[in-house]
Amino acid sequence: RVHGEFLEQNQSPTMTTPWCEIVTKRTSSDTQKANAFEKLGGLAFGNEKAATEIVSFPGILPALVQALNHEILHYHSMIVVVNLMCNSNNARPILARESEILDRLCQYANDQDESHHDMSMFALSFMSHNKDASPFMEEKQISTIFAKVMQDPSETQSNQVLAMMGLANLTGREEQSRFTADTGLLEQLLDIFGRALGCETFAGLVWVPQYVLPALVSLSVSDSIKKPLIQLGIFPHLLRLEKEGSKHFNKFPKLVNLQLEREYSAQILFNLALSNEGSSFLGSHSSWPWLLEKFSSESSTAVCKDHAERIQFRIRKWKEVTEPQPQTSRNRSVFQFLSKTKKDDPSGSLSAAEAASTSTTYTMPLVMISYNWAHQEMIKKIAAGLKQYNFRIWLDIEHMSGSTVEAMANAVESADVILVCVSKAYKESANCALEAQYAMQLRKPTVPLIMEDNYRPGTHQMGWLGMLCGTKLYYDFSRATTPDTFKAKLAELVVELTPKNVPVPIAPKTIPEAQTETKVEMTVDQVVEWVREVGLGEYADRFVAHQMDGAAMRSLAKCIDNVGWPELRASLGIDSLGDRLRLRALLHAKFQ
Repeated sequence: RVHGEFLEQNQSPTMTTPWCEIVTKRTSSDTQKANAFEKLGGLAFGNEKAATEIVSFPGILPALVQALNHEILHYHSMIVVVNLMCNSNNARPILARESEILDRLCQYANDQDESHHDMSMFALSFMSHNKDASPFMEEKQISTIFAKVMQDPSETQSNQVLAMMGLANLTGREEQSRFTADTGLLEQLLDIFGRALGCETFAGLVWVPQYVLPALVSLSVSDSIKKPLIQLGIFPHLLRLEKEGSKHFNKFPKLVNLQLEREYSAQILFNLALSNEGSSFLGSHSSWPWLLEKFSSESSTAVCKDHAERIQFRIRKWKEVTEPQPQTSRNRSVFQFLSKTKKDDPSGSLSAAEAASTSTTYTMPLVMISYNWAHQEMIKKIAAGLKQYNFRIWLDIEHMSGSTVEAMANAVESADVILVCVSKAYKESANCALEAQYAMQLRKPTVPLIMEDNYRPGTHQMGWLGMLCGTKLYYDFSRATTPDTFKAKLAELVVELTPKNVPVPIAPKTIPEAQTETKVEMTVDQVVEWVREVGLGEYADRFVAHQMDGAAMRSLAKCIDNVGWPELRASLGIDSLGDRLRLRALLHAKFQ
């Protein structure tokens, strides 16, 4: 099938294809397969394109599973797995989804055979770099393997360092983790980061910054770790990374991805800027405008530019807080946001009867819904339901245009009340935190909606999100899974949002399902964020260059089946069969 498509497009097979064919053929001998696996391991090293081609080749994953359990081929196939994990961000979640591969790596991690153990630790540590792989690793309780290796005095220093990186990637976002209890681990991690900036050999391994940066990204999400990271000197390291990046690229060009390193650095800065200590440091030192200018330059990716814009916004708003500001009419309680006065009623209050008799003179509140995209379907359903009660709704997929930061700020400023959709994903999202913190700064009325079962105020260490929710009454939509329970919960929310002197709107006969709202108006920036979330981030800049917004993506979804290989490669740079098929499936699921 693969050859047929290549021949149809007059293309030559890629350099990985012949070797993939050998390892997937039943008629190939063990010697032929061993040689092919070694070739594939070499091709995957430092080559994202080749790695993606390998994991996308039909039948390669079952072949790897079989080889990992083979008496002769297990070592050769492990080399492929290790190099795929080490060098391909796209390959990590794909391999993590293969339960048998993950089971075998866990078995090897507990193996007495030194080579098996060492290679599995390398593979598992690098697999944890990709957040999409985390759910599969958590299911297998990989963090306990990392913790065990860190505590074992008989382990090699390299394995202990790899385990520390892996544990940081999997648990570093939590408010209570081993890293919050032991700042010595943070010191050790920053020491390794400093060595990586010089591409030094440490614990028997050559380190480059992008091996350490994912762990620092995870740790910088936790509110309890932000301040220690700043105090231990992470900012000077990030400044040095930008200034000296070309040096380690010249030294190890196959291991270093400068754009990826810059994206990691920008994400860490964004996470830290959400703390008062981070904003204070960035706002008071002269070096940071230069760095943010680098992040915003033409050579940076769209993701990097977006982070820079949000960091600048955060610092501006932090400065406004630190300088005394006159109070405005924004400081209102949840039941004060609607004007209830009549020209002939100087008291400013109306009875329920008066309100009912003059209901046409009232405009229902503008409700902004602040949420993480992981819960978009439920959010669309809530928005549709509130519209049936005549509430005005601001939802990003319907109203975003131009600068996403400016649109977000305008929405927060204009909203009468903000629904904060509480979940672990919301708490760990820097974009959501920026949105919610700005609402807190303006003292906007907020109403928490629970989106995730067992994740609610008082039951988890929620950091800034716990402070925002406080003792507020919350509405649990995580269990509103049937039409009746959803309708009942929505009715409770409507009572909360309706001002005191305005009669509660009559419930509509039917509440529309989320599926009835099929229109998805996404900005180019939102499309880029989605592209990265689904594992196609290497093509993000091409989506920006072609201004692929929601409307363009819907059009592409309709015609994707008729778009040939050359067109996708020429326009979006997609020349991998696996990525092409993945994009096709994702477009149909998201935009049709």
